[in-house]
Amino acid sequence: MGSKAFYKYVRWDGTDVHSGTLRWAPQGAVARRGAVIRHPSSRQMAPHARHYLSASDNPRTWSWFGQRLLQLEPLDPAGVYLNSTDGGPDEYGALAWRIVRELDPFTVLLGPQGAHVRQFVERVGEVITEDQCEELDAVLVASSRDRHIVQAVARDAKRDPSSMLAHDSLRGVANVGTWYGLRCDATRDALWALVAQDLIGTADSVTGEELSEEVFDRLTTPCRQQGLLERAFD
Repeated sequence: MGSKAFYKYVRWDGTDVHSGTLRWAPQGAVARRGAVIRHPSSRQMAPHARHYLSASDNPRTWSWFGQRLLQLEPLDPAGVYLNSTDGGPDEYGALAWRIVRELDPFTVLLGPQGAHVRQFVERVGEVITEDQCEELDAVLVASSRDRHIVQAVARDAKRDPSSMLAHDSLRGVANVGTWYGLRCDATRDALWALVAQDLIGTADSVTGEELSEEVFDRLTTPCRQQGLLERAFD
């Protein structure tokens, strides 16, 4: 168990998602490597969630519940408990965890363009109005086939920005404008394309259709014309 990686989502202020009372990371600062978080009252492991602090060995587990993602290691590897009853097949419990590092959920969940996806979402939130959304959608050039290809290729790589639209990490950087802006077909097209940009040249595993430069360009044309999106690897 010593080399196994564990993960924990917490609130933006660094406290636990369930109660907001246990601090895992400082508010407004990156979690400190080596910091130890102990159960506030339990001193003996017991097979019930209230007696331990939970974590997962899969960073995608419970990703919709929290906004910040921590990588952990158990203070006592021999004391890690696998809870397949209260939690799930990848939920583990320990009386104390040590912080290894803080990770960016966008990069973990959406791949190497995660930071660019975050920037795009924030920019859309700052500038998109109802009228601009209509203007963007009026100049769409992507087809439904283009959308199918990019979504299939991204999902083959286990990247799905549609899940991020409900993800609290997205909510944390998003303002009201962002939520309206991401309802535009044009901005959603660009979001999918940006997530899959490093996969250009990859084929859909089912149909064999390739995510080409031309498909990418059609999906992103309206947002690029409005200066909302720059190619991540230009």
